[in-house]
This record gives sequence, C-alpha cells and structure tokens, in this order.
Amino acid sequence: MLKLKHISLATLIASNLAFSVAIADPDANPPPTSTSESKELDRTHCEKHWGDKAKRVEDALTKLHTALNLTPKQEKDWAAWAQNFEVNPDEWKERHKKWDSTETLTVIQRLEKKLEHSKEHEKKIKTKLSATKKFYSKLTADQKKIFDTEFDLWKHHHHDKGGEQK
Repeated sequence: MLKLKHISLATLIASNLAFSVAIADPDANPPPTSTSESKELDRTHCEKHWGDKAKRVEDALTKLHTALNLTPKQEKDWAAWAQNFEVNPDEWKERHKKWDSTETLTVIQRLEKKLEHSKEHEKKIKTKLSATKKFYSKLTADQKKIFDTEFDLWKHHHHDKGGEQK
C-alpha cells in the first residue's frame, strides 16, 4: 500500500510539474485558432511522422541487411521479404483523407471506420508475419540470432532506447 502511495504521489508531482512548465511559457505552443488550422497542424505532423518513419524503416532494413551478410541465394528471399516492410507516405496520405471526412459522421460511424481500419491493419500484420516466417526459415542459426536482436521496426517513434523524447 505504501508503494502505491509513493507511485500516486510521484504521478501527481510529475503532472503538476508538466502543467507548471506548460503555463510558464504559454506562447511556446499556442493552441490552434480554428478547426482548419488544427487539422493542418495534425496533417503536417503526420506527414513528417510518415516521412520520418519511411527513413527509419529504410535505415533499419539497411542495417539488418548488412548485419545478416546474406548469401547470393538468400538475397532473393530478402527482396521478397523486405518489400512487405516498405513505408509508402502516399498510401498514408490516402488513408488520412478518409479520416478527414469523419467530422460529419456519428460516433457509431466513426467507430465502425476505426474497426475497418483495425481489420486492414491486422491483415497487413498477418502478411508481414507470413513473409517473415518464410524468410526466417532460410536463415542460418547465426543469422537468426542477428535477426532476433537487430530487427525491431516497432520501437515507438517518439522515444529512443533511453526513453528520451526525440
């Protein structure tokens, strides 16, 4: 129980500190003045995120490819596997346009759209899993160890290994 009180107290202190910092300089991040401005800020943030993600994925795949030291026969398997992980910012823009049109929908309709999106995402993950199983089976034991430690595209994009904001 004492530990819970310490955690609660620490959480309260941290949230108050964050609030104090936010009100200390209110002009640092002024709120949007209109819905269209808010949507534009969101769109700009997301475009930057997907551009950054595309670069991160490309860099991670390049690093993994180098570390695996693939044989010429494995290169063909690599190409088939890696194409499943490429990030297409234009595809994101199309998906984002769908979400821009949800403002006039009811909450039920928005939740249905969210469920549809989740099903599309699940389908993509299943495709990646299948491709990864196939590629992984072609690797040597040493390559599998490298793959297991080097491949992690799902690190949260705002934090590095130390948990610091990027």
